[in-house]
Amino acid sequence: MQWLPGCSCPLCPECFRLHFMVGVQERGVGALGCPSCSHPDLRDNAQHLWYWSTLELQLQSCLDPDTFDFVTQKLMELDLLQDPQFQWFPHCSFGFIFEAERGPAQCPQCHQCCCPRCQYPWDPSTPPCPVLRLGPG
Repeated sequence: MQWLPGCSCPLCPECFRLHFMVGVQERGVGALGCPSCSHPDLRDNAQHLWYWSTLELQLQSCLDPDTFDFVTQKLMELDLLQDPQFQWFPHCSFGFIFEAERGPAQCPQCHQCCCPRCQYPWDPSTPPCPVLRLGPG
């Protein structure tokens, strides 16, 4: 039997493997606590970090390399989305951290530019953000 960190619910090795293999594709890494008791609370950042760092060796030994890489990629994306400066670029779906106060944001992959606030294509002849041009109401 195998146990997930943070609970005492036993899972057979095959159920353990399938929980992560299927769950990451259908529910995402943010919902992959214990299938019986739902512990730990993965919305809590400290529990999230502890859970996944504790679980990594178990997953690496029971998942095929492609699935393990997919799980770690989804964990990285989830962590990046919590950074207020991280954004997905609208033209090519490449993600990056934009640290400047003002635009344009230029994608390091496709080299297109957009407004970092609203994601509209950057047009230097208009005010900085079409969302701001609309005004209140």
